[in-house]
Amino acid sequence: MNRNINTNINGAISELNSATSSERQSSNLGLSNMSISRKTRYQLLSVSYLLPSWGLLIWLNFSTEPNLFGHLVAIPSLLMMTGFGAYLIARKDV
Repeated sequence: MNRNINTNINGAISELNSATSSERQSSNLGLSNMSISRKTRYQLLSVSYLLPSWGLLIWLNFSTEPNLFGHLVAIPSLLMMTGFGAYLIARKDV
């Protein structure tokens, strides 16, 4: 009886594997034309990191009370560091 159950389980698994591989092949045919290159993905990730961080830093610059250190040292250095981080993300796959 155990052998019969194992045979049924193995047959079901092989059917699932064959169906999955054929589904993968049919889905890959449609995706090959629409796939984004790796470089473009890293550039999009870089921009999606850069825009919110710079937006928040610019908002912080105008919402805080006037402070020489904050406006001339801290916020500009944070802008440069986030810009450099975005540059490193964009150049990751070059």
